[in-house]
Amino acid sequence: MVNLIELRRELHALPELAYKETATAKRLEQLLSGAGYKVTAGLATTGLIADLGSGPRIAIRADMDALPLNEFNQVTYCSKTAGVMHACGHDVHMACVIGSALQLAESGINDGVRVVMQPAEELSDEGERGSQKMVEQGAMQDVSAILGMHVDATMPSGRVGIIVQPAQGLVFSFEIANHSDCSLDFVRTGGRLIDSIYEISEEIHGLRGHLDLTELRCTSGATNKGLVVRGNISYPGVDVAEKSMELLNQAAAKVLGENLFTITREQDEDLLARQEQVTQTLYESACAILGEENVARVTRKTWVGNFADFTKVAPGGFLLLGAALRNDRRIQHTANFDIDEAALPIGAAVMTETVKRLLDAQK
Repeated sequence: MVNLIELRRELHALPELAYKETATAKRLEQLLSGAGYKVTAGLATTGLIADLGSGPRIAIRADMDALPLNEFNQVTYCSKTAGVMHACGHDVHMACVIGSALQLAESGINDGVRVVMQPAEELSDEGERGSQKMVEQGAMQDVSAILGMHVDATMPSGRVGIIVQPAQGLVFSFEIANHSDCSLDFVRTGGRLIDSIYEISEEIHGLRGHLDLTELRCTSGATNKGLVVRGNISYPGVDVAEKSMELLNQAAAKVLGENLFTITREQDEDLLARQEQVTQTLYESACAILGEENVARVTRKTWVGNFADFTKVAPGGFLLLGAALRNDRRIQHTANFDIDEAALPIGAAVMTETVKRLLDAQK
């Protein structure tokens, strides 16, 4: 088993910028192929995937790129590349994922695991993200769930956070139908209903949701007369979905009157259930290792942005790894960023336990 602190320091000392992670990828490939993984390199230029056995697979993902900064830390593992530094913790992510991958192989698991090493996480624009290119080039083929992580320098070592919201917003469609004769007042009633719905859209936006209207029509047949409005709401969590439905009811009642309309909602319940299963499994695995008192449920952060490209294909779970230096808080994306390396085996262990439980669940 590789020494995770030594590996992290090795990677930290030789940082590479987005799409230039050649030496990094070569070192990771060496470690993974040596543990029995079948490696496919060159995805998204410098990315790679590594498989144990066949699918369906549980994937564990790390990002590889560094930042254009001159490191100020006076440590033995300081960056040896002028103007480039691992100031966001990607060296930590890689070390933890490699540690987990090797633990899984050494435990006798020989099927159903994929390691995803992604380049260019620091690029966030459409078409530039390494995550997007990895997905386009097949990194998620045969993957049933994916796990990711990010070091959190605001949280002490020995504690973790589990992001309870999906990395990307889920979506449900809705229909508001007023089944009465509105043909004589279609323009006025329809306009008032649209205005009422748009009034609540700002509140939904404040909850980190988003509302789009897709259709307004009036039916005037002999047996089916009424006003129908359809739309979609994207939402980050179940609580926002329920609040959005409550607001839609209020908006419709304001115009149409109580009990004179129906609202129906449609969404992919299977996808939601699978997403919740992965998140809960990650939470339970962390609790088993650290104790429930050291595991927090937290809301989504901007750090999850790239990871959302993977969860468009399969459900995912995301871990925030506490790694704050004791009495010396460092800030990510600054030239003196560093972490408490005691967190490294914790990150690897939580990933390993979660993969094992997810593999058991899909047997």
